[in-house]
Amino acid sequence: MLRWLVAMLGIVATSGVVSWEAPASNPHIRRLQASSGSPAVRLKLNVNVVKLDSFGSEPPKIDLSFYANGTQMQAYFPGTSGNSGRYLPMSLRQDMMLEVIGYRETDASAMSEQKAEMIDQGLAAGQVLGSTSEDTRPVFVVQGLQSVKSSAGASGRRLAGNASPNLEVVVVLVEPCGISLKDETTQDRLESAFFSPYTGSFSQLIGECSRGQVTVSGVVKGPIQICPTSNNPYSIYQATDKYLASDAAWRSLPYKVMVLPDSYLSSIGAATMGGTLSWYREDYVQHPQIFMHEIGHNWLLHHSGAAFISQEYRDTSSAMGYCCSTTCYNFIQSWQLGFASYMDKELNIFDLAAGSSGSTLVTLSQLGVYRQAGIKIRTSSTPVRNGSADLPSYLVLSYRGTGGFDQHLLGKGWANKVQIHHWDGDRVDDSSATYLLHSISKGDTVVIKDTDRVSQRLETGLKITVQGDLYDAGDTVNVLLCGRLGSDTDSNAAPCPDFIVATYGSTDVSVATTTAAGDTGATITRTGTGSTTTPVTTRRTTTTTTTTTTTTANSTVNTTNSTNLSTRIPNFFGSTTSMMWQPPASAPFEIPGAASSPNPGGEWSPYFTNQASSMAVVGGRPIVGIGCAGQFCSSLMVNYRTDVLVSEKGMTVKQLTSDIGDIVCNAGQVGTQLTCVGSTCDSGIQLHCGTPLKGQVKAETSMLDWFPQIIGGTEASYCTGKDVLVGIYCGSARCARKMLTCAPLVNTDVCAPGCKMFGLECGDDGCGGSCGECSLQEGATSPVCRGDVGRCMYTLSSNWATSDYDMSRTDLVASGMGCKNKYCEKVQLIFLSISVDASWREKSHWISDNVGARFPWNNNVSGDTVADCPTGTALAYLECRGKYCDNIRLTCAKPLQWIVDMTTDPTITEYFSDAEPGRMDCDDGKVITGVECKGVKKFCLVDCGDYCTYKRLRCRKIMPETAGKASIGIISTLQLLPATVTTAVPAPSPWWTKLTPKKTTGVSAAPRRPQLSLVTTTFIPCGLMAIFALTMHT
Repeated sequence: MLRWLVAMLGIVATSGVVSWEAPASNPHIRRLQASSGSPAVRLKLNVNVVKLDSFGSEPPKIDLSFYANGTQMQAYFPGTSGNSGRYLPMSLRQDMMLEVIGYRETDASAMSEQKAEMIDQGLAAGQVLGSTSEDTRPVFVVQGLQSVKSSAGASGRRLAGNASPNLEVVVVLVEPCGISLKDETTQDRLESAFFSPYTGSFSQLIGECSRGQVTVSGVVKGPIQICPTSNNPYSIYQATDKYLASDAAWRSLPYKVMVLPDSYLSSIGAATMGGTLSWYREDYVQHPQIFMHEIGHNWLLHHSGAAFISQEYRDTSSAMGYCCSTTCYNFIQSWQLGFASYMDKELNIFDLAAGSSGSTLVTLSQLGVYRQAGIKIRTSSTPVRNGSADLPSYLVLSYRGTGGFDQHLLGKGWANKVQIHHWDGDRVDDSSATYLLHSISKGDTVVIKDTDRVSQRLETGLKITVQGDLYDAGDTVNVLLCGRLGSDTDSNAAPCPDFIVATYGSTDVSVATTTAAGDTGATITRTGTGSTTTPVTTRRTTTTTTTTTTTTANSTVNTTNSTNLSTRIPNFFGSTTSMMWQPPASAPFEIPGAASSPNPGGEWSPYFTNQASSMAVVGGRPIVGIGCAGQFCSSLMVNYRTDVLVSEKGMTVKQLTSDIGDIVCNAGQVGTQLTCVGSTCDSGIQLHCGTPLKGQVKAETSMLDWFPQIIGGTEASYCTGKDVLVGIYCGSARCARKMLTCAPLVNTDVCAPGCKMFGLECGDDGCGGSCGECSLQEGATSPVCRGDVGRCMYTLSSNWATSDYDMSRTDLVASGMGCKNKYCEKVQLIFLSISVDASWREKSHWISDNVGARFPWNNNVSGDTVADCPTGTALAYLECRGKYCDNIRLTCAKPLQWIVDMTTDPTITEYFSDAEPGRMDCDDGKVITGVECKGVKKFCLVDCGDYCTYKRLRCRKIMPETAGKASIGIISTLQLLPATVTTAVPAPSPWWTKLTPKKTTGVSAAPRRPQLSLVTTTFIPCGLMAIFALTMHT
């Protein structure tokens, strides 16, 4: 048992030996031993080790393969839940030489069972079936293995850690066995998503997270058409390698990135551990985090989890956690890659815990700004590592603020917290998982508990007090470490004493280099505030029609309820389907095991199955529960608290339209409405988040269990006690399984000002005070305060573009267009100071006033009179060609941290031209999502509309994903704007003026600059923000 536990945890002796042994009682081993009649096969060979990341409800797998006598074999490890990485040595890596003992599987039925166990069944439910999608490799059942020598990992010059300073990559679009990529998966899109220097690309993010130490270069190839002999990552690579054998870039660039149709790849992403290969589903290339995660595996990083191996992805403050929120790596992983360093002093837990009358003061610098940002505490003087006592485990302390690259934590629960991780390693190439034990807010005292990584939290005799104000985003934080008192409990510990017996602090005072995020000038060093979250408490709330088991950190309670709600399920699910335990529809439900403390939830809503029916379920209160029914959870219902109202103002929206991912409210907000995207609820969901009018959402969160347990089952999950819903994780094909994230909502009549809480820079603080005003800057039109996010925003104009002179790229989102000179020969765009996301850029077809090459200057490129941006994107750039800018092409992109509302038809403006005022704007703060040229009049001599003289805009609303300082896509400082834009007069809008636009089809901009006077009006009575209105005088 000890040997199995040591191997399971991936603990390796300093000699570098890796070993694993199957349980002797495993039925596969016993069957093969009995049927073979001969000893097990013993092989010595190099192996391919591919991490398969599904980011879902099933544990991540490892695909280990090798060649034996010319045949590619797939290794099956009995007793590991289908090669789950948590039960295999973590130090397995690409090209490692192993001595493997076992049997080739000869029973077809057993091999089919083994192969099914080795893939994520939740994702497989959405895959294309057929012979071309099957993994046809023979299976080798492993009885034991031991390493002969370790691989040196990826070649080339390295940093102080495992990262490559020059990341040279060839990205290949792959269409396997006749399965095509989507139309929007193009070379242009991958060029932008991977290599662009602008905000939202992988290149920009890894440059930011590495403090400028890693540069990315390379090319995009394809699509190429191949058909591997077997559907698995390494066979896909081999087929691609054969196809591109003569391609110079493929041969010369070491890192290979392969993008495939979602229906073909059996995981969301995959990568060789310590190698240079990675594979991705096409739907996820819009997320730079997925590239960070898989290339992190290439660089020997393991996953970032919570306290136990069963919580392998739970630390989402790191790119090695769940998909797909943009973030950098945690401190330990940054140190492994050479992006951070420890303080020189190593502390010892026994010395720290010995003193209860005095404290050790440690000053931590925030990781996003300072390189020297962590301190380690040795936990044992006689650690066990395969019987060796020379390599200890550590507790590692670090501080995650909101400056530098940790600006990506703004609005998330990880910001401005001290993290304590457990790590089994002391070398950069120790590829062990990191375990987040605590994430502690300023002002809190916590009893530190270590972990056995399997199921138990271990007493350390140590506690920690984090000093400072909850919303203070300073560069450093002071923490006190001291011995635990006998009277201290997990829920109530006295602060460490102020008497200081020793002091340690960072001597690194050099701030990370501040670099611009593309031409937008969005600096990577920012300050802001965020509220808090800690994922160390996992609660199971699994409901059945007869018994409910609710497990918390301290207790497990069983209750019985025989309520059957199957009659509420739509008929198309069949009368035999039954709802797992949930409360009666007519009364508030009880917390299992706490009958005297009723959950304040009310009635469950009716089931909804599409966008229209979901929008009919009005929110306005915190959600506490969600119910699923039907295949892929295609029918949903919600339950609300009845004692709290949520403000309708300052709402943010989180959207997920892929199989896997998370939608989590901004810190301080709660989920108040769940709506579906499109015609079915399994095609995508939106979580609408708002601020409670009374009360405050506390820092601590808990993640419930995945539900339903069986895909297609009928089951509900809900937050208990004072908890409310703050997030949803999707964990299988079409979000068929979900996991709720809950946080306590404490009722109070005291108004909590929103300025610090949300980082508002303008408008009322919600409690009668002010968060500030948008400053008037000399020589420029003043910004206005956009009330839905509490941020100052500019209206800007591009340079004029003609057929001979291109518009300068700004990477901003367009809300209007200008024309001047004969036939609208010159065109400019009017922008909001909102950056676009470089990970999602696409070009339209060319449009003109006629279809086809009516005149020689049309160049046979104009195919239509109208172009619409792809779903979820808006206009960011425009090209002119032909005579008098006769042909136009759009470049569209997703607004950074905004959702383009596709739930209704676009608003279409009137036609405009070069005639005064020569400008048309979308109304009501909308953005341009399409442009139309008026068709030329035939048999006409005068004012015929030639050369696309007359244009009109197609506009859509955008909804914020974040608010306040968390909205890093908003540029509210004039000096950070691109040099090629100038400030312009904003179009009237209810967002920033009391005036209502006279036209609902568009706003023709005023030709003169207005005089400005500033007026504040209350936006909400107590909570998030207020409108900072702009009154215009002609």
